[in-house]
Amino acid sequence: MRTLRVAGLVEPISHFSDAVVAGKTLYVSGLVATDERGEVVGQGDVV
Repeated sequence: MRTLRVAGLVEPISHFSDAVVAGKTLYVSGLVATDERGEVVGQGDVV
C-alpha cells in the first residue's frame, strides 16, 4: 500500500492523504473545492 499526494493541493490535516494505492486498486479521498485563499467555493452546490 502506498499513499499519493496531488501537487498544488493544500496539505491534508493530520495523517490524511489524497489517495491510496493497494494492489491494483486506487482509493481516492473526498475533496472540498477551495480557492487560492483556502475559502470553500460552491458551498451548497450538490452538482
